[in-house]
Amino acid sequence: MSRKTKIAIITQPLRNNYGGILQAFALQTILIKHGYLVNTDNRHEKRNKINDFFILPLKKIVLKYFFKRNVGKIFPQYNTKINDEIGTNDFLKKHMNTFDLFQGRKTPLAKKIEQFDAFIVGSDQVWRPKYSPRISNYFFDFLVKYPNMKKIAYAASFGVDDWEFDENDTKKCKSLIKYFNRISVREDTGIILCQNYFDITPELTLDPTLLLNKKAYCELIESLQNPFKDKTIVAYILDKNQAKFNIIKSFAAKHKMQYKIIYANEPTVKKINIIEWLNHFKHAYYIITDSYHGLLFSIIFEKNFYVFANNSRGVSRMSSILKLLGLENRLINENTKHVNINNDTIDYEKTLRLLSYARNKSINFLISALDDH
Repeated sequence: MSRKTKIAIITQPLRNNYGGILQAFALQTILIKHGYLVNTDNRHEKRNKINDFFILPLKKIVLKYFFKRNVGKIFPQYNTKINDEIGTNDFLKKHMNTFDLFQGRKTPLAKKIEQFDAFIVGSDQVWRPKYSPRISNYFFDFLVKYPNMKKIAYAASFGVDDWEFDENDTKKCKSLIKYFNRISVREDTGIILCQNYFDITPELTLDPTLLLNKKAYCELIESLQNPFKDKTIVAYILDKNQAKFNIIKSFAAKHKMQYKIIYANEPTVKKINIIEWLNHFKHAYYIITDSYHGLLFSIIFEKNFYVFANNSRGVSRMSSILKLLGLENRLINENTKHVNINNDTIDYEKTLRLLSYARNKSINFLISALDDH
């Protein structure tokens, strides 16, 4: 294909999620760096007018005047500001090319599809039914009538070790995946799931955030100063609990460091924006997280870190990258209430050597998949 190939990336809706937005940014950026024309779908579900104009106002009145509650906290899908909690709209406007492919439809309009030469699905948990609306869309059900359209899966993820598709979705997606030109997944367990349920063996590639080096992210935050006066542990936590807090506090006290906890899902806490989030990782002295992308950005910024296993969100994606880079000892069991973690250092010379090899292999997969005739 010509390097002026027009590519559409299909990923999960770009909402209030640091990792989700940054992986989309990274995949688009690496393709643009290689000369392609790229747009990323930012999906918005079709709104119900009856609900919006009659039922929702009534809910607002009841919650506000009788229960003193904010409708946006109870029904976040109706909170028009939810996209801006971490500066999503501003980030997308400044750093990405996005469009709404589906526009609330099950199938995009032909004129939307036909402006592209290739479609890529990925990355993040695009193949996890509970996270992706209309899972068959993420297997390109809308491209069945376009047999010559190039269809690629890049670092697609099921997120977990177990099969979460129902029987109908399994059958449908198994049929659709046969039309893909090239397929790669993000975790080694994803290979096994594809073999067991789709009768295919995909390749293993890196999450898109790892396709860019540290310099690319530092350029985004070059105008920001170090937010910390002293050595600081940054703890980025998705699922808050007392055990994690105790481990973080104990580690900080033991090594005489201050700590800052960034809670991703704490409604009462004001969120920092995406650029500030990156800046915290850049300047952290140590990182403790239960987030997959928190783990990846710890590696990108070459930080010493520990990561809590997160069973409900999927441990396989964590263990897979840690195994690939020889960092299995940085994983803390989720059920551990008391653990002594040491202020030991990671041999990043070795880690970056392994990462560089995997990065080159992943980029080669992506470019060759697009250029194959």
